Amino acid sequence: MLRFGSLLLLSVLIAYAPFQCSGEPDPAKAIEETPGEALYKLAVEFQTKGDLAAWEGTLRFLMRNYPSSRFSLMAEQDLADAGIDAGNRLAVGGARPDDGGP
Repeated sequence: MLRFGSLLLLSVLIAYAPFQCSGEPDPAKAIEETPGEALYKLAVEFQTKGDLAAWEGTLRFLMRNYPSSRFSLMAEQDLADAGIDAGNRLAVGGARPDDGGP
């Protein structure tokens, strides 16, 4: 009887397992970084270590390659706060006149 109960319990657990991960993931619980977030954190690390050329280059790369990221806006503001011209954003794709874009 104990063996039958164990098998029944195991069967129920196996049948229930696929439903544990069903549904859309909750972004509020996400532990993965977005590329924009990772680049912004890298830029902050460069700034902390005093490598301002790498800091600026990373922020510009972030703005150019991930223009819709909220971190892109933060990068642009950080450059402006430092008195560095971040370039003018264009309405489409965030391209700037100085980045070789179309």
